[in-house]
Amino acid sequence: MNQPLFLRSIIKKHLFLYKIYAISTWKNYYRSIKNHIFPALGHILLKDIKTDDVQRLYNKMAKAGLAPATIRRNHQIIHSCLNQAVKNKLLSWNPADAVKLPKLNDTPVRTMTPEEMAKFISVLENDLWGAAFLTLLGTGISLGELLALRWQDIDLKSKVLTINQALARTKSRGLIFVEPKTDKSKRTIPMPEPVAEALQKHRVQMAQIKLAAGPKYTDQDLVFCTTYGTPIHPRNFTRKFYTLREKAKVPKDINLHALRHTFATRLLEEGENLKVVQDLLGHADISTTANTYSHVSPDVKRKAAAKMDKLLTKKASSPD
Repeated sequence: MNQPLFLRSIIKKHLFLYKIYAISTWKNYYRSIKNHIFPALGHILLKDIKTDDVQRLYNKMAKAGLAPATIRRNHQIIHSCLNQAVKNKLLSWNPADAVKLPKLNDTPVRTMTPEEMAKFISVLENDLWGAAFLTLLGTGISLGELLALRWQDIDLKSKVLTINQALARTKSRGLIFVEPKTDKSKRTIPMPEPVAEALQKHRVQMAQIKLAAGPKYTDQDLVFCTTYGTPIHPRNFTRKFYTLREKAKVPKDINLHALRHTFATRLLEEGENLKVVQDLLGHADISTTANTYSHVSPDVKRKAAAKMDKLLTKKASSPD
């Protein structure tokens, strides 16, 4: 006879499923399992798990002041593992299907206005890392993807860059290069002309720095690196952003991640297809793109209606 199976066991068994995510994401999931799911539900026999048990955990987390996104992350783990138990015929249905989840904060993502964007770009020209920030604004790649770019990933002639890896921080191993989060994250992105030009100048600058550093330079073929060729720590890059933001007199509520959001927002405002924006950002699911940039939709819809005005307006017939 099979021994009783606890919820803890099924989660441990299927924990490998989350290895498809970036290390930082996987660590967040593991922390959720260790701090919330196992203490509250791990001891319950799988056959005895009820919707009320799961709901009680979510209610407790909400009462403790945890963000709706955190509660939903815990739900994603629980629901996914219980779904697997259903597929394995260990359960007849998924008890997590019937829980009530907190609503996500639907406050629009703060992006740079066109005026703020222009002011920020104006301070980048004479800065060693200026090309890096312009690349973020012009391509929408993430910080981890940017800091992992190698010159072999850049085709200045065709004006495209390819995402093959990302830089991640770990406690045990420090900065490491990892595979992109999903297959969608591996992508080729066209570069605007100003980005390509900035990268060409940056390459010349880095060649001069490499020559000056001599044997102290560790050549890893990185596009953006320290003056000794080593990866830039994301924390130091963020500090540099704060300095440039202040110099450009851009409001403090604009954070580094807002450059990626600004890229996507500008494209959507110009009428770009949502599917194209999804592919450029590397989102695995188009619903992620749609939900994140739902605040742009009203403007896009108004512009679409304006286009229909011209199509629907009856033109005056020309005189004979």
